[in-house]
Amino acid sequence: MKNRVERKRAIEMQACIKEKRAALKEVTRLKELLAEVMNVRSADTLTSKAVAKTIGITEPTLSQWRKKGAGPEYTREGRFYFYDKKAFLDWMVGR
Repeated sequence: MKNRVERKRAIEMQACIKEKRAALKEVTRLKELLAEVMNVRSADTLTSKAVAKTIGITEPTLSQWRKKGAGPEYTREGRFYFYDKKAFLDWMVGR
């Protein structure tokens, strides 16, 4: 009887763990989707990723430039940085 109860509990715990893992995967997916949506501002702005790719540097390098006051002009919204396309192009020409 004790073994049967223990097996039943173990099966229930495994099912619970499986459900929690699935829920965690879904939460992670939703967080990534939200970050992607928040990282899109408008057609006349660029993300840090787009600017870094265009210049040919990494995003951490672009971050260092921001800290030093170098690089193109940007705006910050929460944890995201955006670059006005026109200002970025002007910066590229003046480089």
